[in-house]
Amino acid sequence: MKWKPVAKSIWMYEDSCNVYAVQGSSGIVLINAGTGQWLKNLDELPSDVKAVMCTHFFRDHSAGGAEAARKGIQVYAPYWEQEQFSDPLGLFQRRETFIIYDNVWDLYAPIEPIPVTHWLKDWEKVSIAGLSFLVVQYSLQIRIVLIEGTINNMLKHVEELSPHFQESYLNAVACKDCSHCGKHVFYTHKDHIHKLCKSPWFISPYLQTEDLPDIERLIDFRLANSQ
Repeated sequence: MKWKPVAKSIWMYEDSCNVYAVQGSSGIVLINAGTGQWLKNLDELPSDVKAVMCTHFFRDHSAGGAEAARKGIQVYAPYWEQEQFSDPLGLFQRRETFIIYDNVWDLYAPIEPIPVTHWLKDWEKVSIAGLSFLVVQYSLQIRIVLIEGTINNMLKHVEELSPHFQESYLNAVACKDCSHCGKHVFYTHKDHIHKLCKSPWFISPYLQTEDLPDIERLIDFRLANSQ
């Protein structure tokens, strides 16, 4: 099996990036497209892939979108990266590449156009295959957050998730301050992890108050395994 289960109704494929398949009520949604190698193993998934959502244009995450589109799979991509997805050749031709410090990230754009069905705007909510997603801007990419259906199940099985998945949830939760550095910051720092503050300052674009016990259990698990 190339597709490895990471939680109930969620599978991961190791391509040029980790490609995640999430089962909805009317099909599967993929997060990121890798090189498209996963297209050779779609028979391992329990239902048809309806769409692939790319978090950013770097070709190790997006290149497979071109072949996916040719096979009738819808492609979703960030609104602010239309040039990189739709016209990468033109992008390279227009860019003065000798000014490398100004456009180094563009060098990672796809090498062929990727037909995009829908451009994802910041904080937009989209529904695909019976699943609801929230688009969250994060540094040089977007985070595509599952806000219905599978999220509670994933939180209840935090020990089974990969460290990357765990970190994604921790980084999505903020609290009033950090007992270590005293700053109003995200849950995790590079050098320490701090406990959740149950004050009204608790914020998250998709986690609810009832999720706090599971989040705290994840923190305890991470702390116990980092010592």
